[in-house]
Amino acid sequence: MSGRADPVIVVPGLNGSGPTHWQSWIEALICAQCVEQDDWARPDIDLWSARVEQAIFAQTRAGVAVSAQFWLPGVCGRRPQAGGPDCRRPAGCTSEA
Repeated sequence: MSGRADPVIVVPGLNGSGPTHWQSWIEALICAQCVEQDDWARPDIDLWSARVEQAIFAQTRAGVAVSAQFWLPGVCGRRPQAGGPDCRRPAGCTSEA
């Protein structure tokens, strides 16, 4: 084991995550990366998806993306990138993407 934690990407939904939201405190607790959007109050699915995809594919090793509202399988399932992280469902996951 390398001793390094797997990267964690936090993906807030509509209106972002305020300072008391669980996504905000978990970012600080485990040094997670938060995906930022230009306007949290005006969802633009194409722009938001592109930002999430950029954050995922910028990782140099497999990690975890955490979201309460954003549909991550829709982003990961669109087009895998050669050399990018694997966006498969975890073993034992029975939900369909």
